[in-house]
Formats: sequence, structure tokens, C-alpha cells
Amino acid sequence: MAPLLNTLAKPALMLGAAAQNALEVARFGGLAIDEQPSPYTVHSEHRIFRLRRYHADSMAEDAPPVVLVPPPWELEGCTRLNWYYRQRKARKGTRS
Repeated sequence: MAPLLNTLAKPALMLGAAAQNALEVARFGGLAIDEQPSPYTVHSEHRIFRLRRYHADSMAEDAPPVVLVPPPWELEGCTRLNWYYRQRKARKGTRS
């Protein structure tokens, strides 16, 4: 009996969630937004991709450069991967 109840309850819960989302979209004015897209120029365009250069018009002239730092767990993964490749390379060197 429980599997049948789960089979019926899950679609009913999903239908209720979808109805609630539709009600909130209608209540808050639909999907229209008043935002303007960021200005850009297409630097290079190929069949698979389009390279865009975005313009920072609001950036001050004397602003410091932006430094992007990856999260620490990404650095740990890179270190572990580098260790793996160093070990693999060392093993290949001993076989020759």
C-alpha cells in the first residue's frame, strides 16, 4: 500500500508546487524585468562560440585591478591532481 501512496503523493506535491510558482509569477508581475543588458562587443565569432568583451563604463579610472581567487577546495584538488601526475611521471621514468 505504501508504494502506491508514494506513487500518487509525489505527482500531487509537484502539481501543488507548480501551481504555487505560477501564482507567485502572476502576483509579482510575470517574468518582465526592467534591467538593461551589460554593453559588450563581439571580439571573435565562430560556429561554436562567440567571444564577448564586456565594458565597465561605471568603473573609476584609479580603481585597483580585480583579483579572482579560486575557493580553497579547488586549490586542494589541483594540488592533489598535480601530485598524481608527478607520481605517474616518476613511475614512467623508472620503467625506462
